[in-house]
Amino acid sequence: WHEALGTDLSSVVSEEKVAARLWKEISRHRPQELEAVTSPRHLAVWPLQDMLRWLCWFEAADEEVIDKGTLVQLLLDKGEDLPAPGFLGETAESNFLTQVQGRVSAVKDAATALLSQLSKELLTAEALERTRHSWFPNGRAKQAFSGPKDVPLEVDIDAVDVGMGLLEVREGDRLDLTPKVGTDWTWCISEGGKRQGWVVSSMVAEVALVLRPPSELGLDLALYPGEQVDVMLRHYSGWTLCKKIADGDREEVHWLPDAILSDHPKNGMLKKPRLVLDGLHRLAEDAKTLEKFFYKLRTKHPGAGESEELRESLYKQVLALIEEYNKICAVVHKQAAEEKGAKAASPTAQKAAAPKSPDGHPSKLLTPLPDWVHPGSEC
Repeated sequence: WHEALGTDLSSVVSEEKVAARLWKEISRHRPQELEAVTSPRHLAVWPLQDMLRWLCWFEAADEEVIDKGTLVQLLLDKGEDLPAPGFLGETAESNFLTQVQGRVSAVKDAATALLSQLSKELLTAEALERTRHSWFPNGRAKQAFSGPKDVPLEVDIDAVDVGMGLLEVREGDRLDLTPKVGTDWTWCISEGGKRQGWVVSSMVAEVALVLRPPSELGLDLALYPGEQVDVMLRHYSGWTLCKKIADGDREEVHWLPDAILSDHPKNGMLKKPRLVLDGLHRLAEDAKTLEKFFYKLRTKHPGAGESEELRESLYKQVLALIEEYNKICAVVHKQAAEEKGAKAASPTAQKAAAPKSPDGHPSKLLTPLPDWVHPGSEC
């Protein structure tokens, strides 16, 4: 029942006791399905829910490892919201869907936790960096915005501190932009720095100048130094998706190396962590979308053909989701290593080594990854 509810059981189930009891049962019975588990450390990367499933299979999920009374009370507290449990009449396919859905939720939770910590760190650093640079035209108003009456219904106005003010802009105004990750809002400063405030992100566009011809990098694109493009997405991989208005208002969309495009001076030191932050936000949103698809598959009962097509699409998206998370984690590790190397090479670092966390990494550079995530490995 708690699996159906998605309850956090960490308060009533000791993960250490569950792992120890499960290893004891595996050692005693040696089931063929678990022949690859040859050491207790192999269980360290297992989700708690999977270990509990196997304990149930061994008929060993007793009160030695689980506080049954508290489990019952948790159910009573959520009585009105109780859905049908997954184990009643669940087919093998539904059982597999349950496990896959659990992985998606785990990725979403891990990405959200990492996103939360990095957001706080970056927000503080950005506020300090912004004061060091003068007004810079890295954006333009795509349409006029005059206040609350122009905020679309789907935009959450509570996502920002409106008390700091909304900025009135006219179409074509040049702006200094700082998007707020995870919201539909962008902090804008008018030309000359005289006025500033929030503007709905869809009403402004980040712009960049081409600094070097793409042909120097072997790209056959008709773009030349000094041309302005709209930035649709700066990706943590080092590539940027751009849009250029060509003859006759025809739009051309290209991927370009970020190194040949201009950017706000304040983004120099913070660009890499910000791009990782953007990637994590997109990942968390994709995971939420996938969860909705799972709900549709389980409750709407689509036709046979549609159901098969939907399942195939879901499986591909789940694999892509986990692969993307692994890539982001690898980039975070790399950035931490680069920062560690830069500190070690600095004159002050040669006198005193940077403090390290117990795992050997520089402290406060990196949110610990979930135990089951191994950057670079296949799913």
